Amino acid sequence: LWHMGRTFWSEREGRLAALAYAFYNATYLQSQVQPLAGDHLMLLPYLASGFCYLQGEFLWGGLLASFAFQLNPKAAALALLLVAIELLRRDPNWLRRLAIYSSGFVTGTLPWLIYLSVGAKSDGYFNDFWGWGMRYVGVYTPAEWITRGVQRTLNYAGFHAPLVLCVILLFRYSPKPPDARSRFYSHVLLAWLAVSYLGVASGGRFFPRYFYQVLPLLCLLAARGYRLASATPAWKLWRVALAVGLALSLVRFHTRTAVLAWETISGRKTAYMANWTDTALDRDSRKIAGTIPAGSSLFVWGYRPEIYFYCNCRPASPFLSSQPLTGVPADIHLRDSTSAAPAEAAANRARLAQQLYAAPPEFIVDGLGPYNPHLAMDQYPELAAFLARSYRRDGWIYRRIYRRLGRTPESTMLPVRETV
Repeated sequence: LWHMGRTFWSEREGRLAALAYAFYNATYLQSQVQPLAGDHLMLLPYLASGFCYLQGEFLWGGLLASFAFQLNPKAAALALLLVAIELLRRDPNWLRRLAIYSSGFVTGTLPWLIYLSVGAKSDGYFNDFWGWGMRYVGVYTPAEWITRGVQRTLNYAGFHAPLVLCVILLFRYSPKPPDARSRFYSHVLLAWLAVSYLGVASGGRFFPRYFYQVLPLLCLLAARGYRLASATPAWKLWRVALAVGLALSLVRFHTRTAVLAWETISGRKTAYMANWTDTALDRDSRKIAGTIPAGSSLFVWGYRPEIYFYCNCRPASPFLSSQPLTGVPADIHLRDSTSAAPAEAAANRARLAQQLYAAPPEFIVDGLGPYNPHLAMDQYPELAAFLARSYRRDGWIYRRIYRRLGRTPESTMLPVRETV
C-alpha cells in the first residue's frame, strides 16, 4: 500500500495508506485471533495484480491473478477491474494488454490444473471448493441478503468512519482543474473498491473477514482524501471529526488489545481476557484436547480440526469437517439445522460409517452437538448404532469400550464390535 500510494500520488499518501491499514487490520475483526483464511491470503497477489496492470506489467499481473484466484475465487473481481480500467483509459491498444494479461493467467494456472489431474484430486477440489460454494448461494433468501448486507455494511462503515469520511473528502476537495493522472488513479481505485465489494457480498453472508477485500482500497482512497483536505481552511474541523472516529475504534476494539499486551508483559491473567468470546471455542478445544492421550486415534465431529493439533492425535477419517456429513454449511451449523445437500450428506455418512467400522478410533469428540443438539452425531441412525455399540459417552467425548475375552493369560482386549 505504501508503494502503491507513493506511485499514484506521493510519499505522504503511501505512508498514510500503510498506517491506516496497520491500524484497521487489527480493528473490527480481532484478526489477531482469527485463522489466516483465504480472504486474507489472497490480498497480496490480488492487489499486486491490479497494480502491475496499471504499471504496464501485464504478464506479471496475469500470473499474480492466477495465484490469487487459486487461493480465493473472489479474485475474479479483477476481471471487472480490467474492464473498468480500460473504459477509463480509452486506449486503442486494450486488446493487446488484455491478451498478455490473460496469457499470464493461463501460464500460472496450468501447473495447478496439472496438479489436480494427478491422483484424482480434481473431484474433491471441484466438489469442496466449487460445489459447496455454489450451495452457499441458495442458503439465504434475497430479503435476507439485502437485510444482512445493509446492516453489516453500515456496521463496518461506522467503525471505519474516519476512512469513509476521508474518501468523501477526496471528492469534495478534488483539485480544479483536475490533475488528469491523479484523477485517473482515484477513479480506478473507486471502481476497484466497488468490484471488491461484490466479493464481500457473494453468498449473502457479509462476514467481517470478507471485508478484508475492500479495506486496502479504502485505505488508499482515504489517504488521498486526507492529503487533499489537510490543505483546506476547514481542516481543523475535519481533524476533530477524524480524531473522534479513531478514538471510538480504539476504545471499542483496542481496549482488549491493550489488556492482552499488559498480560503478556506482566505475566498476569485477567478475567477480562478469560471470558473473551472470540476465543471461547478455542479454549473449549484446548480443554477437550487435554483429556485425550497424545497419539490416540481420534475422530472429531463438527468443525474443530484444532483438537487434532492440540492433542497430537491422528484423524481416523478424511472427513475433517461435518459439513459434507450433515449438509449444513459450516458457517451457520452452530444455529441452523437445514441441510443444503441431504442426499450427498447421507451418502457421505455411509462412507464415514464404513471407515469407522473398519478402524474404530479410540476417541470420538462431538464438537457440534453441545452447540446445536439437532446436529449431534448420535442424531443420525447409521452413526448412533455404532456409538451405542462400541463407545461409552463421557459428556461429549466418546471413549471406546474394550472387553476381556476368556480367562487365559493369552487373552487379548477386544473391542465390543469384534465380540458382536
